[in-house]
Amino acid sequence: MSRELSNAEIDWCALAAHEVNRAFCQAMGDNSHVAWEQVPDDLKVVARQSVLAIATRETTNKQLHDDWVALKKLQGWTFGQTKDAKKKEHPCLVAWEQLPFEQQVKDDLWISTVKSLLAAFWRIPRQ
Repeated sequence: MSRELSNAEIDWCALAAHEVNRAFCQAMGDNSHVAWEQVPDDLKVVARQSVLAIATRETTNKQLHDDWVALKKLQGWTFGQTKDAKKKEHPCLVAWEQLPFEQQVKDDLWISTVKSLLAAFWRIPRQ
């Protein structure tokens, strides 16, 4: 990168990737994801950190998932059969290989969205 990403650029990438993922989930019948403006601050921190990881190193969907799992565990989340924010339980707190295909696609969409925006900001070449 020729210069550091601004906070605004990081926020735009996180917002866009979140909304792409939310739209994908809605298309799959999952309406549990709220609009970016309603996302709790701790989840926005995770989103911004993933943007920075993608911007600063070659990140695979497995690495992105592993990073997400580690951050969620630091925030006190544990595995649960269903997502429950009050109990801090999530069914995706498993190894990458155990994720349902749809969840793996979400990570692919996240990375693609962030890379596309970074390319638009002239940070990385389009692939």
